[in-house]
Amino acid sequence: MASPILEKFWNRVELVPFTTCWLWNGPVDKDGYGVISIGMQYLTYKARPCRAHRVSWELHFGEIPKGAQVLHSCDVPSCVNPSHLRLGTHADNMRDKTIRKRISGENSPTHKLSANDVDTIRAMLESGIDGETVARQFNITRQNVWCIKHRKTWL
Repeated sequence: MASPILEKFWNRVELVPFTTCWLWNGPVDKDGYGVISIGMQYLTYKARPCRAHRVSWELHFGEIPKGAQVLHSCDVPSCVNPSHLRLGTHADNMRDKTIRKRISGENSPTHKLSANDVDTIRAMLESGIDGETVARQFNITRQNVWCIKHRKTWL
């Protein structure tokens, strides 16, 4: 008999024809990642919602090292196929997002600015207007302004 966590996991996985992704068909978070609640008796989690791809990693490969992230090679947040997952660092994840243009600019699902806004922000900063004033004008944080200025976002 399968363990309760395996049964709960597999009841929410959809194997889609003509693709190698295993799609999570249970609850998802605001970023599209699958979410599963498991009690503290399972895996290494405390009783709280966990991202399904991390649970998939642990079910298939074991514990995730402290500080490691589980990255998708397929760029499908709801995918839980362990062959599409790998361990990496936060820096690896940010590099992947930038290279694949998933996080930057208007590709980001949570963007507030247009490319024209960013050009205006950079011009304002170059003309000597301080970041706090720019942040207020565009209703963004000073951290966002700094990231735009230093091309951490909106490359």
